[in-house]
Amino acid sequence: MGGLPRDEFLSKRFGLAGLPEHFDAYGQLDLGFSYALSEEIKLTFDVSNLLDENSIRFADVRERVIHNEYTGRRAILGLRGTF
Repeated sequence: MGGLPRDEFLSKRFGLAGLPEHFDAYGQLDLGFSYALSEEIKLTFDVSNLLDENSIRFADVRERVIHNEYTGRRAILGLRGTF
């Protein structure tokens, strides 16, 4: 399990129309595990953005939203083999 909490931060000093651009605070929680089926084969499962967060970029003030990125949850099921 891993996480990525971020406070609001400045991404560009001079962005849209010369205004500073910021990313709003957000957090992302990821989960992953694996299970050995045998010595050579491992089953893996990973989920990114478990809490279904989005990230928002804005110009100067929070009310001037430039970009709202919503990726949703992503899950990956895999099988790994060693030879």
